[in-house]
Amino acid sequence: MKKKTFVFDEKILSTLFEIKQITKKSETQIVKESLRLYRDFLKKEKEALSKNLELAEKLESLIFRLESVLKEISR
Repeated sequence: MKKKTFVFDEKILSTLFEIKQITKKSETQIVKESLRLYRDFLKKEKEALSKNLELAEKLESLIFRLESVLKEISR
């Protein structure tokens, strides 16, 4: 196991203390779980953004095709 030292401001330390009181977990456990949850959140967010981009590209393609069809119909 590798040891690291971090410096937190008072607001973060207060939040950590509050979570510690609520959960009865150690600071190390809280930081580990927080980092894991944040990593999972980022992965899900990346997947959601990728899906949104894919949908946007499909909509753009559909709009282009609809415009082409409308031009043909109006002739």
